[in-house]
Amino acid sequence: MTPSASASLAVEPRPNLPSAKIASSAADLDLLLARIGQGDRRAFRQLYDQVAARMFASARRILGDRELAEDAVQEAFVRIWRSAANFDPARGVALAWVGRIVRNAALDRIPKDRDMSRIEEVEIAVMPVEPSCARVGQCLKKLPGQQGRAMVLMYVHGMTHSELADYLGAPLGTVKSWIRRGMGTLRICMGVGE
Repeated sequence: MTPSASASLAVEPRPNLPSAKIASSAADLDLLLARIGQGDRRAFRQLYDQVAARMFASARRILGDRELAEDAVQEAFVRIWRSAANFDPARGVALAWVGRIVRNAALDRIPKDRDMSRIEEVEIAVMPVEPSCARVGQCLKKLPGQQGRAMVLMYVHGMTHSELADYLGAPLGTVKSWIRRGMGTLRICMGVGE
């Protein structure tokens, strides 16, 4: 992508956007991604307005730095613009797909000498948000203690398998097993792939 094309994708927040124009459900986000895949800039604006604050918060939790988080979110939205046509609602939820792109962009920016002491004790909370998100929280609470902590630390705080092993004082293979089994349990609990 040329610098001018990248610059044309820059999106500034618009606080006065009428709420009727903002996607409000998972189906709306699916539709927005389909429209973005066809090059619809208005849909891109709506997606940004709907999820950018949440994605920034996630990137900031992972990186612990406002400027790095801003860069990660900007890069993530460029990736979303480029790959929205690849989103398949049959394989997952739009918000999770966008969140994964943001998470990966944030992980790409983690400083090599990251201080793990900034990661606070993790409590799996069920936030009063979208029903699917609350359901994820309920499913996470069903996981055994360290397995649930490992899942949250990895997907919310952006820790790698190696960082998890060090932080939790567990062998690397055990941590990888926790994550793999935890993902399987979450898929079953969420009814994904049935």
